[in-house]
Amino acid sequence: MPVTGAVFWMTVSEYLHLVLAVLLPSVLLLAPSSRANLGAVAASGTQVGIVLCYLSGLRIFTVRRSDEPPWSRAALFACTPLIALWRLLVLRPLYLYAMCTCRRVGDWGTRKAVEVSLAEPPGLPATSPAPAGSLKKG
Repeated sequence: MPVTGAVFWMTVSEYLHLVLAVLLPSVLLLAPSSRANLGAVAASGTQVGIVLCYLSGLRIFTVRRSDEPPWSRAALFACTPLIALWRLLVLRPLYLYAMCTCRRVGDWGTRKAVEVSLAEPPGLPATSPAPAGSLKKG
């Protein structure tokens, strides 16, 4: 990923947004002097969040597909705040949980043991590899 590329900066901004989304509400709630202005800060944050949702949703219009009518892109763009709420309420907690438990990635699965082995099943003759040079070129 080149540092001058958009993908790099989108990833950096995603992590920055994640950190700020956790730290700023914590600081606002813990500092007694900022609790008086909490309503105004929340209203401003909501407005900025909606504008940023629509700005990031503009990428919906960058790719035109032949099987997708223009009205569906417009409807998807209109649903951008709902998508942002889904990310905030469902995906962000899952993301934070995954980051906190990444060392236990082996425990994420549903199986405790692997059922497949490399041993030959009983009752079948053992197979041997073909001798070198025995394969014919067609």
